[in-house]
Amino acid sequence: MANAIIILDEAQTLPRSLLLPMTRALVELVLRYGCTVVLCTATQPALARREGIDLGLPLDIDRELALDPESLARQLARTRIRHQSVLDDAALEAMLGAREQILVIVNSRRHALDLYRQVKPADFEGLVHLTTRRYASDRRRILAEVRRRLMTACPAG
Repeated sequence: MANAIIILDEAQTLPRSLLLPMTRALVELVLRYGCTVVLCTATQPALARREGIDLGLPLDIDRELALDPESLARQLARTRIRHQSVLDDAALEAMLGAREQILVIVNSRRHALDLYRQVKPADFEGLVHLTTRRYASDRRRILAEVRRRLMTACPAG
């Protein structure tokens, strides 16, 4: 393991009960064995200090690996993001019915599930609820179906 590069993908899914021993083991590997640890995640976990416990992590825990992430994001942009004002669930449901394609992201799993259950009776074509609480195989199946629908609706070239 000495001088290894350790990559943890989807680091936000580390089990909370194992967070302290795992981070202490990683710190030990970094400080004493020359390892490099890379946490890959779209939702950076608050690891520098968790629930009042000092995990002993270096200060550059949240250092960005990309040299110019804003420029990179512009170069790789494939979507248009429009920030709406704060909307209640009724307004979100109205937007779902008014557009051919829409992705709605809310700030909690509970809200996402509640919103899904609220709009499901309206029988919107292609409505899906995607969460990391589903089995990985179910997420892959759902995403494959979404990709298939998108390719059918918007064939390339």
